[in-house]
Formats: sequence, structure tokens, C-alpha cells
Amino acid sequence: MTLEDDIAAWVAERPDWQKDAVARFCRNEAFTDEDAATVADRLVAGTYPATTAISASDIPGTSDSGEPVTLRAIAGVQGVNALLPDQRLAFGETGLTIIYGDNASGKSGYARLIRQAVTARVKGDVLGDVFAKDRSEQKASFEYAVGTNVATWTLAENQSHDLSSVRFYDEECGDAYVTLASEVSYRPSALTLLDRLSGACDQVQRALAASLAANAGERPDLPLLGDGTEARQFLDALDASTTQAQIDEASTLADEHNSVLSTRLQELTRLQGSDPGAEKSRLSQLATHWT
Repeated sequence: MTLEDDIAAWVAERPDWQKDAVARFCRNEAFTDEDAATVADRLVAGTYPATTAISASDIPGTSDSGEPVTLRAIAGVQGVNALLPDQRLAFGETGLTIIYGDNASGKSGYARLIRQAVTARVKGDVLGDVFAKDRSEQKASFEYAVGTNVATWTLAENQSHDLSSVRFYDEECGDAYVTLASEVSYRPSALTLLDRLSGACDQVQRALAASLAANAGERPDLPLLGDGTEARQFLDALDASTTQAQIDEASTLADEHNSVLSTRLQELTRLQGSDPGAEKSRLSQLATHWT
């Protein structure tokens, strides 16, 4: 059994939202904080849809056929940096291709494009032309070969499984290796799926924590009730299984409530304005008469 088979089997046992997240990562799609908030809401509501687990062939890192993959050219660029449209940047099918250009000639722009198509430690953003009057849609076409079979992938499509086996390294990737905590050792690219899933779990945890904090802020203060009263007993027994019908029944007032409350309030007002000693004498005399 290969590493990809092991990962696919493990993912199949995960919750549906994690299956969905790993499938996104296989397509090189982002998992944003908005996505995490949506997942958290669906988990709380219990409405997250059933998701089909990935297969070993979905995991990026090798071509479907096992043949070597080579990037041949980038063409049809539009709306990326200040790169001129209708140009074709070609790479040699064998050996080393050296591309020379002065500063601001477009080398970094093409590098950012390549990072979007293949596997790289740092992806980054594809920037637009800051000097353009109107923002145009970003387009690019990548010509590559799997063995002897030529294919094309465009920037708007989901991540190409075949192109994921191509590795990219530049100065920004080097900075990530030397400035972030990491071990420079061989690590199968398929394991990055687990790193990204771990990050997604942290995002969903933060979203759930934010929802709990919001709920706590909106929760009203419960009244202070005397020990042993029916109201206090009901309040202490409240939990997630308490139904609305039970709450309505417990909070429904008796028909004579208003008259009883009025009498009690009048008596409270009288007691607060009376002399405790005189009240004691009155009650003592009343007890004697009753006896």
C-alpha cells in the first residue's frame, strides 16, 4: 500500500467537513476564514452534507499515469502584472532553460504564474497591472507534457493533478525555508494535505469559539431565585434537552397572579415603612389571640 493509499483510507474515516476540506486541498483551493465560519455554522446546525472521500489518485504529487511531467510553455497571459499579452514563454524539453531579463522585465510575474500551476512552498498572489486603467480578467495557459502526451491547463481551472508533480523553487520559497521554523529534509508532498487540514481545524475551532463568545454576550442574566422554590428547581434543571413547551408551561402565570402580586407588593411596602419593634409586638399579640 502506498502513502497515497494510506492517506485516502485515513481521510475516509474523518468527518464530512474534513473530507471536503482535504478534497479542496487536493484541488489546491484555499480554505478561508469565511469557509471556516460556514463549516462551523453547519456543524452547529447539524446540516453539513454528506461528502465522498478522496481516492489515492486525487492526491497531488504524481501524474495519473506515472509518466514524468514537464512544463513546456506559458502563453495567453492577460491581466498579470505588466506582462505583454500574446507572448509565449517556452522551456526546453530537456536540459536547463535560462531566461534572462533586466529588472522589471517580467521574470517575477512569470514566476508567480508558475507557482499557481505547480507545487511550491510559497504560492503567493497573482498580481494585476497597477498601471492599467481598467482591471482585466487574469488569464494564462500552461502547456505541459505527461510522457509524450501534450496537455494544457488554464489559470481559471482547478489545480492540475499532473502539474502538481512539478516542483518550483525561487527566492521567496528560499526565504520561507530559512525564516520559518522547519526541517530541511525529505518530506512527501502528500503530507502537506495533513498540514493544511490541521490549519483548517484551527480555523474552524476559532470560528466556533467566536460563536460561543457571541452567544455568551447575547445571553440574558438569569434571575436570582430562592432555594427550594419550584422556579429555582426548574432553572437548575435547564439543559439542551429542555423543550420550548416545558419553558412555556413553567413560565405561564396563574389566573390570579396579578391580584396576588398586588397584595404582596402592598404588604412589602407596608413592612418596609413600619417599625420592626412595633411589627413584632403586633404579631406577638396576634399570636396570643389565635392561641
